[in-house]
Amino acid sequence: MGSIGLYFFRETSFLTALLFAIPFAILIPFLRMKISYPFLKNTNSNASVVIFKNELLINKKKIIIFSDHRRLKSILIINAKDEKLLEFTIEWQTRKGPTNDEFRVLIPENKMDEAQKIINYFTKNKDNKPEATFGDVLKTIMR
Repeated sequence: MGSIGLYFFRETSFLTALLFAIPFAILIPFLRMKISYPFLKNTNSNASVVIFKNELLINKKKIIIFSDHRRLKSILIINAKDEKLLEFTIEWQTRKGPTNDEFRVLIPENKMDEAQKIINYFTKNKDNKPEATFGDVLKTIMR
């Protein structure tokens, strides 16, 4: 599209317009991959999830569940293909209304009972912020 515009509106030769547009056609998708998708890394080798009373620690990234402005909207088990996922939906208010983040954690087959206990705990306490500090571990799903 850019080469056609250069060819007609700037009176350049077709070859010059094409040589000008090709680097952009190659560079834009490459930069999009480098800038927009760095979080799509395969971390299966050392994946870890620790669930605290007020936070999640997923691959050493701290995610706050309860605070003065955040709350746990829902927690449930999702069936996805051959896997079960534990989904945390965290909600907070913005000027334009409520905003949600969803975090999904793979549940190993041998940890289904623990996942159900976690759901029961958070369902019971989702309206009240549990009195706990970051050091209070509820359960460890994977390590």
